[in-house]
Amino acid sequence: MTSYREKDIATSYNTTILILRGWINYFGKYNASAIKYTLDCVERRIVKWAM
Repeated sequence: MTSYREKDIATSYNTTILILRGWINYFGKYNASAIKYTLDCVERRIVKWAM
């Protein structure tokens, strides 16, 4: 068992998503090809983690 409650994990996750969304919106305007490469890397890591 961990010391984290579901609410704590959800709050942390939501905060991270908001930060990423802002980062993607900002940098996506100015250099879409770079953001695509970065998001592809993030997606591969998430898939690897989920397996």
